[in-house]
Order: sequence, then structure tokens, then C-alpha cells
Amino acid sequence: MKSDTPTISVIMSVYNGEKYLAQAIESILNQTFSDFEFIIVDDGSTDSSLSIIQAYMDKDDRIVLISRVNKGLPYSLNEAISVSKANYIARMDADDISLPERLETQLAVMENNPDIGVCGTLAYLFRETPSKNKMMCHPEDHDSLIIRLLFSVCFIHPVVMIRKSVLDQLDYVYNENFRNSQDYELWSRIAEKTRFYTIQKPLLFYRDTPDGITSKVNHDGFNKRFPLVSQVQTKQLEKLGLKLNDEEMIMHFRLGLNAEMLFLNAKADDVKYYFNSILNANKKTQIFHQKKLYCFLSHKYFVYLVLSFQRKKNVRSFKVFDMMFLMGAYHIIKDRIWRI
Repeated sequence: MKSDTPTISVIMSVYNGEKYLAQAIESILNQTFSDFEFIIVDDGSTDSSLSIIQAYMDKDDRIVLISRVNKGLPYSLNEAISVSKANYIARMDADDISLPERLETQLAVMENNPDIGVCGTLAYLFRETPSKNKMMCHPEDHDSLIIRLLFSVCFIHPVVMIRKSVLDQLDYVYNENFRNSQDYELWSRIAEKTRFYTIQKPLLFYRDTPDGITSKVNHDGFNKRFPLVSQVQTKQLEKLGLKLNDEEMIMHFRLGLNAEMLFLNAKADDVKYYFNSILNANKKTQIFHQKKLYCFLSHKYFVYLVLSFQRKKNVRSFKVFDMMFLMGAYHIIKDRIWRI
């Protein structure tokens, strides 16, 4: 039965998501923790999404429906948050599947740790049939998570839980100009207000669909993503006192994601030199935990070299006993062993 003052507001936007929508809705309605409202925004769908939502509304009064013309994901999430009644906001996407204990597990962390404002989890990556073969990971602690913001996101967006009191401190929540990068821009601002944490357990099946948002971002390519993402990256680098020229900024952007590294033609020595400049800047500013920053950059350096070897590009000057390379290899091997 619906509560007038629910503990959690689950928010989800839907645009032509009829294929997987029922699975997503049922995964929330069947949670072990039941005191929540489920705010679903039908963002101008032209398929049967609206009728699917309405059918579930007839069975479960915890669902709150907003239906209107298409205005995009950031607008929809802001709208859902504006009508939410709970102290905690939990994100969900219309093509993913939350594990039954997701809300209960995240709520326990938030209730027992009032300093944590955003709580994420790990996730299983799959296509059609839910599988536990591939895992999406982020580090557990705040210091390691905010380091990731130098390059990209630090949470899996559809499985975060956010303390609403933290959002209330912001002038706005999702920046509606940052379509496809709205979460990265948000985390970069929230990091200054609260602490982050990631539960080291998968509590979501994250669907990697050819027509999903993630794939569309990849297909949109450099020209659409770079102008937005680089704005956030630039602000992160400015904290370290670093100001990059256009060519350096493109290299930084390409180093942000493994898929983007494939398009980077920088020499291994140039990448290492750049990473060392970040480390040296941090020694002066003490913005990030120095050892954890080194581990993170070593990991990224290792990945770049492996991809370069595979393409037989830009590795002529590489030395096998390069300490940054070995450190990156060590952390990847250690992480893989821990996951087994």
C-alpha cells in the first residue's frame, strides 16, 4: 500500500521503452524493501510504454505517473525529483533490472552513514538474457571515486541512491544542457557537498542494448560528446592548477574511456609525461589522495599501452620495466583475482 511519506522515491524516465519496460518495473515493485514511491516519467513515448505503465498502476498504487511530450532525460529526472516525497532518491532506467535486495542494501548504508550523500553499487553487464559473466566496477571509497571525476563518471547512474538533502543544497540538480553527460556534470558538483560510496556488490543488471542510451552516446562520437564532457574535465583540472591547450584537452578526453583511447595517437612517453604532470600538480595542491591517484593513472596508462600494442601504434619507446606500467598491471591483476 502506498505511503504518504515514503522512505525512498525511485525515479525512472521512459522513452519508447516497451521492449524491456515490464522487466524494469517488476524489478522495483518486487524489492525486499517496500516503503517507496515509484515515479515514472513517460517522456513522450510513441510506442506502448504508457499503456504498460498504466497497467502496472492499476495493480500497485506506489507508482506515480507523469506523462507529457518529449523533453529529454535531464528534464524528466528533474521533474521527478521535484515531485518526490522521500528523503532518498533512487535512480532506475527503463531497460535495466534491479536485484531484489537493492533498495534494502543501499538504504542500510545510507541510514548507518549520515556522511554519505551518494551510494552506488556494482552491476552486471548483459545484452538480452541476464548474465553474471561481465561486471561493471567502481572503487568503494570516496577518495578513489572523486579521482575518477578527473576523466569520467564515478558511479553507474541507474543504480545510485542519493540523499535528497544533498540535492537541496544545489542551485539545480541535472543540467538540462548536458544530455548524455548529465550524471558526470552532476557528480562533479555534488562531490563538493558530500561523500561518495560504492557498495562492492552487484545490485543491478545493466543492459547494453544496440539502441540504448549508452550505445547512442558511443555512436554520437567525438563532436557531440567532447564539447560537454570537456567542460566538466576542465573544471576538474583547474582544481589542480592545470590549464590545457586544445590538443592536450583532446588527449585528456580520449584517455577518459577505453573506447576513446582507440582514437588517440599520442606516444606512450607523451601519455606518461602528462600523467606525471597531473601527479606533480597534485603534490602541490593536495586535492586528491596522492597514492590512490598514482594507482588510478597507472591503471589507465597500462590500458592505453595494451590497446596501443594491439594496434601496433605509438609504443616504440616503451620499456618493459616501466614502473607506471608495472603498477597498472599489478592493480588490474589484483582486482581480477579479487573478483573471481
